[in-house]
Amino acid sequence: MKIVVSKFKKIDILCNNAGIVGTGTICDTDTKEWDRIMNVNMKGVFLCTKYVIPVMMKTGGGSIVNLASISGLTAFPSLTAYSASKAGVILITKTVAIDYGKHGIRVNAICPSNIETPMFEELLDGLPDPTQARKNLLDMVPMKRFGTPKDVAKIALFLASDESSFVTGEYIMVDGGNIAGYIR
Repeated sequence: MKIVVSKFKKIDILCNNAGIVGTGTICDTDTKEWDRIMNVNMKGVFLCTKYVIPVMMKTGGGSIVNLASISGLTAFPSLTAYSASKAGVILITKTVAIDYGKHGIRVNAICPSNIETPMFEELLDGLPDPTQARKNLLDMVPMKRFGTPKDVAKIALFLASDESSFVTGEYIMVDGGNIAGYIR
């Protein structure tokens, strides 16, 4: 961060995009795996945000975009640690937005569903029947396709830009309608 500030004199945008998934019920998940998931998915957001906020406050504000997940909003089988970490990201988003909005800092989250990424493929490959799992997941999406990284990037760009200048403390679903009937 010091290098960025010394070169550009400020930080306008932070996108907390690191994330890992792990499967298992609460009884299947050992503390080492729990800590690994929490450290990447939630502690990473905490640390990056904690250290960028003072810089943004000094230079007139900025936009923080956190990558959460629909799994942080509703339960899916065997995603205990992942879901808990992404729910934490959503609440970090809302709390930081409330605490720092008066400093011109906007904080929002993106909640993707199944996005065609290597992490998604790895998750499917770890299941007993990846082909059937893919079909079952696709059947749940009203738009009848999985998302792409570009679908998520477009929302991140919107949230980072001045086009969303009065949006803070929110999460935006990028899920093709996947859980439209489950929550809200």
